[in-house]
Amino acid sequence: MKLRRGLLVAALLAAPLAAAARGPRKAVLPLPGGEAGIGFEDIVFASTLGKVLAPGGRTGRLYLVDPSSRSVESVAGFSASAAYKGGRDLGATSADEAEGQVLVLDRAAMTLGLADPATGRVVASTAVASAPDYVRYVAPRHEAWVTEPDDQRIEVFAVSADTAAPSLTHAAFIFVEDGPESLAIDLPRKRAYTNLRHRMTMAIDINSHEVTGRWPNGCRDARGIALDAKAGFVFTACAEGKVVALDATRDGRMLSIADVSAGADRLAFSRTLRRLYVPGTAAGTLTALDVAADGKLLSAWTAGVPDGSHCAAADDRGGVWVCDPARGRLLLFLDTKKP
Repeated sequence: MKLRRGLLVAALLAAPLAAAARGPRKAVLPLPGGEAGIGFEDIVFASTLGKVLAPGGRTGRLYLVDPSSRSVESVAGFSASAAYKGGRDLGATSADEAEGQVLVLDRAAMTLGLADPATGRVVASTAVASAPDYVRYVAPRHEAWVTEPDDQRIEVFAVSADTAAPSLTHAAFIFVEDGPESLAIDLPRKRAYTNLRHRMTMAIDINSHEVTGRWPNGCRDARGIALDAKAGFVFTACAEGKVVALDATRDGRMLSIADVSAGADRLAFSRTLRRLYVPGTAAGTLTALDVAADGKLLSAWTAGVPDGSHCAAADDRGGVWVCDPARGRLLLFLDTKKP
C-alpha cells in the first residue's frame, strides 16, 4: 500500500498540466539552512509587506519570500537545532505582519517576538503564558492574539511597533472551551474566528473580547480556518476529510461541504482567484476548490504533494505556496483560472 501511494504521489508531481484536472508544481524553492528538514507549522502571505512569511522551525529563522523574484531573506534569533526529528514544536512556528514588522512565535522558547525585516533583527520579545500555537495581529486594536490550546484560551498582547521603543505587553486572556484551533481575523465585521476541537466554530468580538457566536461546523476533528472577508465566508477544515463553508453574515449558516483527502489541515484562500486550497496529508494531495458567489465549494483540481505537506499560503499573484517539511523547502503552484 505504501509503495502504491508513493507511486501515485510521484506520478502526480511529475505529470504535465492537464486542463482542469491538475495544478502542476511550477517551482521548488529551497530555504537556506533547511536542507536537514524544517518543522513547518504555519505559513502566511503578508499583503502589506508583499512577502510569504515562513517560520523556519528547527533552523532558528523566519523566512520572508518575495513571490515575484522568489528571493529569500531571513531573520535569525529563534530556537534552533542541528537535527530535524519531525514534529512542529521547535523554534519559530507561527508569524503575522504587524505595522511593517512581523510577530513571531517561538514555541520552544515560549516567547512572542517582534522582528524588523529591514534590519533582520528581533527588536522586542516577551514570554507567553503557556504553550503557543498561532499568532494573528488585530490591527485596529494594536493587539497580538496568541492561541494557547492546552489551556483553552487566547492570550492577548498590546503591541507597540514604534521603532524607537517597540514592545509587547500582556493585556488579557480569552477563554475558549475545547479549543482554540487556528485563528482568523475579520476586520470588516470586527470579529475573530477560531475552531473548537469538535463540531464548532466560534466568533469573538475583537473590541470586547466577548464570544458572539458558536456555529456548528460538523467536524469530528476541526483544524484550520480561512476567511473570505469580502463575502463574509468562513472556511473550516475537518481532519476526517472535508471542508465546510459558513456564512458569517448570517450567524454561521452552513453554506457548503466539500469532500477532500483525509488529513485536511491548514487552509489558504486566494482573494485574487476566489479559490480555496486544502492540503491533505493522508493521500499527499493539494485540492483547489472554487468558491461560488453563494458560498458553494466546487472542485477545481488536485495535485500531488510530498508527505507531511500540511500547510499552504496564497499570495496575490496566483501563487500557492506549500510547505515540504522533510526537505526544508517550499513548493510553488502557479495557479490560473479562466474568467
